[in-house]
Amino acid sequence: MSHDLMPLLAQHRCITLNQPGAGAANPAACDPVRHATLQGYAAMLLDLLAELAEPDLVCLGHSVSAMIGALAAVQAPDAFSQWVMLCPLPC
Repeated sequence: MSHDLMPLLAQHRCITLNQPGAGAANPAACDPVRHATLQGYAAMLLDLLAELAEPDLVCLGHSVSAMIGALAAVQAPDAFSQWVMLCPLPC
């Protein structure tokens, strides 16, 4: 998610995630097997959500992250109360 959007979301509690292999994420967190597919990233997202145990989450994803959120929602339909997909990558 672009940091340009963060001021617009400041009135909400936001949890941001740097996916392994991207941004400022710790390179050691990237598991070449798990993160070889978008389903692996979706499973990682669901693991994080289980740890956080936050109710009524809205998933906001941009590009590939939108598709990871969609895959997570397919695996766990109650994980998000809503989703916002910004320019989701269709493939």
